[in-house]
Amino acid sequence: MPAESSANLRSLPDGPNLRHLKDQAKALLRAEGASSLSEAQLKIARSYGFASWPKLKAHVESIGKAEELADLKRAIDTNDLDRVKQLMIRNPALHHASLGYGKRGPLTWVAECRVPWEPPGTARLEMAQWMIDHGSDVHQGNDGPLGRAALMGYRVPMMELLVRNGADVNALWTGSVPIICSACETVEPAALQWLLDHGADPNRDKQGRLYKETALDYLLGTYSRSEQLGECIEILLAAGGTTRYDEPGVLDILRGRMASLAEKVDRDPSLVSRRFPALDFGATGARRLTLKGARFCTWPRSSERWRQCDFCSREAQM
Repeated sequence: MPAESSANLRSLPDGPNLRHLKDQAKALLRAEGASSLSEAQLKIARSYGFASWPKLKAHVESIGKAEELADLKRAIDTNDLDRVKQLMIRNPALHHASLGYGKRGPLTWVAECRVPWEPPGTARLEMAQWMIDHGSDVHQGNDGPLGRAALMGYRVPMMELLVRNGADVNALWTGSVPIICSACETVEPAALQWLLDHGADPNRDKQGRLYKETALDYLLGTYSRSEQLGECIEILLAAGGTTRYDEPGVLDILRGRMASLAEKVDRDPSLVSRRFPALDFGATGARRLTLKGARFCTWPRSSERWRQCDFCSREAQM
């Protein structure tokens, strides 16, 4: 940033060009306004309020980089493949630029299909393939491309493209969370089923992971609320998924299986007053409410079974 502020200082033009500034320094040297090129560059830098030429150079380069990144993001968001090619051919370092969700890279942003928020069309898929073929890492940002693509079922075509090019359905996204948890986080049955069909392990080895949940644990604890929760639970159970929340009746309630729950209560009436301290999920997205200590009773308050329930009848008298 400028070292000082003065009415005598010049202002840098919009989109300053380092070559133009170098030409100014050379012109100053030719006009004998400086004894050396380094002195001329220092005078030019100070004329713009910078303490040194390296500081002016770094400032101008940062502006150019920001504008270039903005141009690349705009090209991706508008599915302008020709412009993406032009920018990345001119500057291959853009394949590794800090762009998109979590600054995890352009390919991750392409794969997420977030702007525009729509299924990946031909142009977006061609863009992803071209980027992979010309320098983008399918594992960039700790497997960000597949991790973000798996958030939505309509992105399955992008998931297919990434896996064809070496993405691993059992990778740890960000180095800590299995890819399958992306589909669990958003409660997306299509993405979840696709991952399982292509070898994703619902009970991936927990060794070395920051988060220890199975896919089903993660699904039950996610902050998303969806009518598709029951379907996702069924998909994971059918694939051999396990959960530490398999308390009597809990999965029945979450899947909407009231008949199965009623059978369990008939066999063990004490379930209606049982507490569930193991249900520690729910504290996500800055929420602090969990289901610890919760109980359930399935009978309507007007029903005979509710009146016969010892716990409920005591509650009614309180």
